[in-house]
Amino acid sequence: MSAAAHASGSVTKLTIWEGDTGTAATALKAQVSGYNSTFRTCQATTDCIAATGHEFTPKLPTALSSGSGPNLVLSYSEPQDMAEVAATGDVIALNNYMSKDVRPRSDFYPAMLKASTFSGKVYSFPTDGGDYAILYNKEIFKEAGITATPTTWAQVAADSAKITSSEKGVYGFYVPFGVNEWTVWTFESMLWSEGGHFLNNHGTEARSTAGTFVTLAFIYNWNNFFYQFIIVGSNRFMTVQLGLVLFQSQQTASEFNLLMAASTIAVVPVLIVFLIFQRQIVRGIMLGGLN
Repeated sequence: MSAAAHASGSVTKLTIWEGDTGTAATALKAQVSGYNSTFRTCQATTDCIAATGHEFTPKLPTALSSGSGPNLVLSYSEPQDMAEVAATGDVIALNNYMSKDVRPRSDFYPAMLKASTFSGKVYSFPTDGGDYAILYNKEIFKEAGITATPTTWAQVAADSAKITSSEKGVYGFYVPFGVNEWTVWTFESMLWSEGGHFLNNHGTEARSTAGTFVTLAFIYNWNNFFYQFIIVGSNRFMTVQLGLVLFQSQQTASEFNLLMAASTIAVVPVLIVFLIFQRQIVRGIMLGGLN
């Protein structure tokens, strides 16, 4: 990344910042060792700075500005911050290295290069990749007459339908997305593989409908408690969520029968709004999976 390498005698020393751990760190060390064995006059050393992008990102521009930055950075997982790094003036643009004989642009997905481009110059290349694996029960597949692992989403859907049996408690397909940011990255890549997108072709609008927005906005405002608690100063103007608190007491026994009845009634408007916009919500989901 930095233009200057440190020379000691006839040997040029390169410093590589990386954030790999576990088997990835072991593999990287093996690659660096192989490089050093091949190129005796240019020796590289690795320095594990941090394991997460949030820790890695703020350290890089600071080090470059102070003249203590590395010559090469691997595992820089937040290229959206490339503008800040490039502004230091110590980062070499890679456009001249993207020739037909070295590394042509066609080797990369356009979106990946776009994320690393600032003022028309490319400052980083994608270095990491990943694969998905399908885990399946051989006995269930055999019983359903499935003889091969599905390789397309259409085959996944068809095979899932074949093995689904509510009587046996067997259901076709499960994607363990989890609840963190990997949910977005994992699902969106699957969506791309089927030709779908979250956004329109210009990247300016989400592929959804007004019905979806209205439903979500209504649910948020209907269930909001603290905002109404702050601005409402009279029982006369209490919202439903505030009114539910009246059935609870710290000094005497709470009226749970009334509380449960009132909670049930409070759910009814949400169900009504959902039923009204149900088709729009489903259509929004379908549009998200289609070009």
